[in-house]
Amino acid sequence: MNLSHNKLSGLIPTAFVDLASLTAVDISYNELEGPIPKIKGFIEAPFEAFMNNSGLCGNVSGLKPCTLLTSRRKSNKIVILILVPLLGSLLLLLIMVGCLYFPHRPSRERISCLGERQSPHSFVVWGHEEEILHETIIQATNNFNFNNCIGKRGYGIVYRAMLPTGQVVAVKKLHPSREGELMDLKTFRNEIRMLIDIRHRNTMKLYGFCSLIEHSFLVYEFIERGSLKMNLSSEEQAMDLDWNRRLNVVKGVANALSYLHHDCSPPIIHRDISSSNVLLDLEYEAHVSDFGTARLLMPDSTNWTSFAGTFGYTAPGTYLI
Repeated sequence: MNLSHNKLSGLIPTAFVDLASLTAVDISYNELEGPIPKIKGFIEAPFEAFMNNSGLCGNVSGLKPCTLLTSRRKSNKIVILILVPLLGSLLLLLIMVGCLYFPHRPSRERISCLGERQSPHSFVVWGHEEEILHETIIQATNNFNFNNCIGKRGYGIVYRAMLPTGQVVAVKKLHPSREGELMDLKTFRNEIRMLIDIRHRNTMKLYGFCSLIEHSFLVYEFIERGSLKMNLSSEEQAMDLDWNRRLNVVKGVANALSYLHHDCSPPIIHRDISSSNVLLDLEYEAHVSDFGTARLLMPDSTNWTSFAGTFGYTAPGTYLI
């Protein structure tokens, strides 16, 4: 019986013991292991019939005795049984030491990824690679100094801020009312809800937000050239914005709207696409911003909303006479 070169693995079945009439066998070039059957065909076979296997043993010239292999396996098992609990205990000890040596900062100070503060007046998300302190934003804007102001958008003032890492971000600080509460908390929360799950090259990225009594702001990526309106209002900048670049801006806005309407579930309706809400980066790539008035278009239901948008930019069908 020739079973060589068949990629057989594991132990040889004990049923071979019943094949007393088997006179010749070749099981070379497989991955068999363990003892060979004690019958004539195996015992009288030459060593070449067993070569190139994983670990055969038996009372045959060229093979190791099975007692030696068995003792090695037992010793290996003992070593594994000792090492596994020892390494597990060491890992647990390291984790405990790390927790004691690096205590958590107070939750009052930290803006953590998808983390909720203990304070009932705040809820904070940081969607960037690193954690950032609330105080870091305050320092980066020089306590929201007017010199760092780069524009007014919707319900807040936008500031330029450079983080300690060197990254520049845009920070929109909300206008507080006389009573110290947000003038438009609903719009603030709506923009967070819309932007948190949006991922498209032609929409503005939200890095995080902070909602406290003393300061409430949103942290965005910084878009270098500002709004399309600002670029068109300046004669010098309008000259740089040639027709090829303007066409690219239109394509970028169209791609963003297609993504919001067809790739988001449920679809998102922006409701205020205007030159003020389209930002341009250094490559004149368009980024749709300001999702404060956006709405989710729920399927299989009636969607009624009040008027929103900028006069002159809203679709004619939205005006009711």
